[in-house]
Amino acid sequence: MLTLSRNLTDRELQTIALNHQLHKILLPIITILGIAGNVLSFSVFTTNRYKRKSASVFLAFLAVADSGFLLSLIPIWLGYMKIHAFHVQGLCQIILYGTYVFGFLSVWTVAAFTIERTIVVFLPLAKHRLCTRRKAKGCVIIMTIFALIAYSFSVWTSGVVKQESTQQCRPFAKYENFLRIATSVDTVLTLILPSLIIVILNTAIASKLFIYLKGRGQTSGSRDRQQTEKEETHQLTSRVTDISGVQLRINKTSSSRFVENTQARTTLSLIVVSSVFVALNLPCHAYRIHGFVIDLAGFKFKNASSEPGFYQGYLQLLYYINFAVNLYLYSLCSPAFRKAAYKQLFRSCSC
Repeated sequence: MLTLSRNLTDRELQTIALNHQLHKILLPIITILGIAGNVLSFSVFTTNRYKRKSASVFLAFLAVADSGFLLSLIPIWLGYMKIHAFHVQGLCQIILYGTYVFGFLSVWTVAAFTIERTIVVFLPLAKHRLCTRRKAKGCVIIMTIFALIAYSFSVWTSGVVKQESTQQCRPFAKYENFLRIATSVDTVLTLILPSLIIVILNTAIASKLFIYLKGRGQTSGSRDRQQTEKEETHQLTSRVTDISGVQLRINKTSSSRFVENTQARTTLSLIVVSSVFVALNLPCHAYRIHGFVIDLAGFKFKNASSEPGFYQGYLQLLYYINFAVNLYLYSLCSPAFRKAAYKQLFRSCSC
């Protein structure tokens, strides 16, 4: 753990003041825009067009988990406004419990739909058996039950503690050893393991998608030329003797290409969402993993620079943004989602 035995420099005081002001300004913006976007995303993924897809179960649930986490930021923002709702007995435990549970559910929901998309890409014959709405709902329920039980320790290991002349929500000193172990396990469960899963599977999916798109680009020209020549040669015969068969083959080809293109666009959208998730989490994760490794090694630094600690506030803002940007990523990557979101928004405004 980092121990300081020196006065703060002017630069560090300025960093603290800037961090404080940024949290006062940006936290309500992130929270309001994020919750509004997540509500709209949830309404889109539960409409008739999307609700038949198993991926929509994960994406709708992700919107719920992200909104829950953003709601837990409101008391923290009130603290920056000198309204200390966070440091109230009962509310203190609820907020800590909520951040643990919703943070876990968010990261593992992203990991879950990444795993599902991997099955769709690499095991297409098994996707109708493995990637169903029923199995997706079962996965969501299991994750929720696990999170509710696993993080229940935060309710009885933390509370409002009197420190000098103030009341603060913090862990109880008598549970310090237990919490050190719990924090280490949480670091593995919510940072290291899911991040590795997402990065490795996304790399594999992106490689497969690149090969597919490259192959389509190389063969589409030759296929079109062959089809044109064939139609010119057998135009009269096809029209007179087998027009229904030709029409059927064309329809099948068009339908197959439409499905392939739709799957490719969906896969690309989910790759972007999960990649941005890792990118926004990585800086804060790196800081936590650094502290995790140091704590495991038992290092204690005297008279060390505290500069990394002062920049943790900026990394936390990036981490918070992660829970608020999914609607905008979906809209950027998917014209179909963008159209459905506009339609849903206008329908809500007209009511």
